[in-house]
Amino acid sequence: MTPAQPAPSPGAADLELSRPATIDLAPDDGWRTIAAGPVSVHVFGHLFSPDEAEAAAAVAAAGGDTERVAEALTRLDGHFALMVEGPGWVLAAVDRVRSSPLLFVPAGAPPVVGPHGPRLVARAGLETSGDGIDRTGALALAMSGYTIGGDTLYRELRQLRAGEAVLFRTGETPELLRYHLYAPWQPTDAGGASLSQDLHDLTLSILDKHRQSVGGRTIAIPLSAGMDSRLIASGLAALGHRDVRCFSYGLPGNHEAEAARRIARRLGYPWTFVPLSVPRQRAYFLSEGFRSFLQYADCCASTPFPQDQLAIATLKESGWLPADAVIVNGNSGDFISGGHVPAGLGRPSPDAEGQVLDAHITKHYRLWQVLDRSDARAALEARLREEWRAAGIADTADAAPHGLAEFLEFQDRQAKFVISGQRIYEHFELDWRLPLWDAQYLDFWQRVPEAAKRGQRLYRDMLMAADWGGVWRDWPVNAKTIRPRWIVPLRLAAKAMHASLGRDRWHRFERRWFQYWIELTCNPAIVPYSAYVRDRRGHRHSISWHTQAYLADKGLAFDGTPVRQGPSLS
Repeated sequence: MTPAQPAPSPGAADLELSRPATIDLAPDDGWRTIAAGPVSVHVFGHLFSPDEAEAAAAVAAAGGDTERVAEALTRLDGHFALMVEGPGWVLAAVDRVRSSPLLFVPAGAPPVVGPHGPRLVARAGLETSGDGIDRTGALALAMSGYTIGGDTLYRELRQLRAGEAVLFRTGETPELLRYHLYAPWQPTDAGGASLSQDLHDLTLSILDKHRQSVGGRTIAIPLSAGMDSRLIASGLAALGHRDVRCFSYGLPGNHEAEAARRIARRLGYPWTFVPLSVPRQRAYFLSEGFRSFLQYADCCASTPFPQDQLAIATLKESGWLPADAVIVNGNSGDFISGGHVPAGLGRPSPDAEGQVLDAHITKHYRLWQVLDRSDARAALEARLREEWRAAGIADTADAAPHGLAEFLEFQDRQAKFVISGQRIYEHFELDWRLPLWDAQYLDFWQRVPEAAKRGQRLYRDMLMAADWGGVWRDWPVNAKTIRPRWIVPLRLAAKAMHASLGRDRWHRFERRWFQYWIELTCNPAIVPYSAYVRDRRGHRHSISWHTQAYLADKGLAFDGTPVRQGPSLS
């Protein structure tokens, strides 16, 4: 009898196929790995409670069981992303605001999940041509700068929505799990005098939690004339936190920076200014440093946020920003407090759904006027309705219209495009915090009624009454200034010539000929001035051009169609 031969050792390909999913991580991605028995937990970001070891143990103990995973994720407080490898299962999850994105290719053998869009695209051999492109995803991104729901630019590449996880189990279809949902369409608070005091106490409590989490490190605040960054700075001052630095940037002499300088001086915080210009910003947008940032920040679902990229680069290079500084910005107090609710959305009504969709698309999906067509609107409306249904909104007639609009903006614009600005800090190896996206703030603001959000009434009243640091009540508002100085006489002369032609005609002229030079951040410099003034497609602002550049890098025209498939709209 021939002795039994030992089975051959499984090769790498066999092991790969036996896994429920492959986690795609590179050594320089900034993730930390924690072992919890046979389970490996990969963590990105920061947790307030429980700490990382306890969080890893809790998620590991869930063992890939849907209900237990949801319970474990709901208890995590912080801004994070997780990828977990267990026996026969793999879990990927983002936090309640999708502060750090995760993507996955569900149809692979095995499926693959990871934080970096271009790597997953290359690994799966995806293309933005033929059937490889997600047509609605590309159209939405072309019109707004971001996709809708779990869409990306590629049909076979998906992303996790805010408060979502995906479970992979051997031999099973990946299971999506919505463990948290921001639901402002169901306000539960009737308002009243106590709401302002509740907001005051909660805001200070959240700021205190975040400031304590940085230890002895310096907090750096990008400060403007607005309410949100001023809230951060003045709230920290009210808590007695002194190791704070403030900075502003933009065209020299702009009113935002001047107000920020005076606010910082009143609070006793050091302040600095990074001057920008069109030539300097243009050179940076053409640099390898900016190209490197675009690669890092690419999630294949939104235009990388360019706002303070050059300012941070300058401050880091000069040494003004310590290597261990923590950036704390005001995102996104104006949104969550009601500042983005379209006008006219009041009580629930049978016509609310159409009104909300029309207002939402008009407000957010007009990067190019020529793309705002009936067929495009119909495709977007259908896709947005799907997201309402996926969120459990079966009957919009019973929902608060302002909350329906807020949910759509939160899930897509805020949790994809705006929050992607945090990638700038990570690119320069800087830590960050987002106090106004804290889980407790989400819970508070989703229950606030429309009347208290209208015009940010509750938010404004609380801040004015508190007057932290003496920079709120009776604080003078700087008049808007036009910069650079050389353009002021040219603009005044042109405005006088348009006096008899009407306001709309003047605004169109100003947008075409002057906006390129007077936008405070100089972000239109992504394209030459000649291209800017020759354009007849009706760009909205600088993000129109950044989105066009992002799509071009993917082989797509400005309208989201593959370049190789013929001419696009012009």
